[in-house]
Parts: sequence; C-alpha cells; structure tokens
Amino acid sequence: LGIDQGLRAAEADETDFGLGEGQGEASAFFEGANYSPPRLYGPRLYRPRARRMLAPRGGHAMGHWVSLQTPTGTISAWRADPPASSRGALVVVQEIFGVNAHIRSVVDRFAGHGFTAVAPAFFDHIEHHVELGYDAAGIAYGREMVEKLGIERAVADVEATKRLLQPEGNVGVVGYCWGGT
Repeated sequence: LGIDQGLRAAEADETDFGLGEGQGEASAFFEGANYSPPRLYGPRLYRPRARRMLAPRGGHAMGHWVSLQTPTGTISAWRADPPASSRGALVVVQEIFGVNAHIRSVVDRFAGHGFTAVAPAFFDHIEHHVELGYDAAGIAYGREMVEKLGIERAVADVEATKRLLQPEGNVGVVGYCWGGT
C-alpha cells in the first residue's frame, strides 16, 4: 500500500493496521469480532466512507503544531481547537506510526465536534517528525520506537498534555493502536 492508501484504509476502521485478512497479528486479534478489513486488491483500496472522514466538518484542517514541555524535554504536538467554545479536552494518543496524517485528522475531527484536542508526538524524544507507513516496515520500526521510548516516558507525556489542557475543562484520553494500550 502507498501511504495515502494505507491512511485511507486505517481511517475506514481506526483499529486496523492497514493489513488484510490473515496478514499479521491484527487479523488474529480481530478473529471472531465483527470486523472486516479493507480490501487490498482491485480498483478500490479503501472503504467508500473513508474519504469523507479524512477532514473535520467543513473539509479543512483545523490543527497546528505546538511545542509541549514534558518532564524529559520538549516535543511537538498537533493541537486543534473547536470553532466555538470548548466542550472539554482530549489527549489523543498516537499509534505506533507516529503523529501522522491519520492521527492529525482524528484530532481535527474531535475539534470539529467541539473538543480541544492534542496529540503529543512521543517519538520526538528519539527522532523528530516520525510518520510511518501502514505496512510491515512501518510496524517494525514503530515497535522499535516504542521500545526505545518506554511506557514511563509516554505516560509522562500524556500527563504533561493533560496539564496543558486543564484550562479547557474536563480532560479525557483516547488512544489508537499502541496508544490504546
């Protein structure tokens, strides 16, 4: 899959790694669940609804990059604010693929629904601007990055993001892929 096709596939089902049925451990995880992976063959490589979900209401990006002070250094984060007053705030925890176009679009969509949302770029502690593909190489490199980062540093980054967002009201945390663990 190309990066755009992989993002569309993952966007269609945010729990998907862009892998087809029987291709990797994702299929074993979803076995028996009400899950149908995107087709990886033929003229259409993503579900039809995926294109509509890539942008928030209005069809344009709402977010921007900001600097985030954490206990172990400064990292970047994608932040999107709602068009009207905030209903609360969300820390969006990235997948193993980094704060890529998919995660940025998730943040933007939460803002489109009235929440201030921020996705901290955890991997900035190791390497800046990590955006991996939804393929075997991306998964392997993402796992390496997670191992180098460590769970303690990721949790500290979530806490730092929560402190940043507290003026917006109640703060929740939502994660995808590795970020959901």
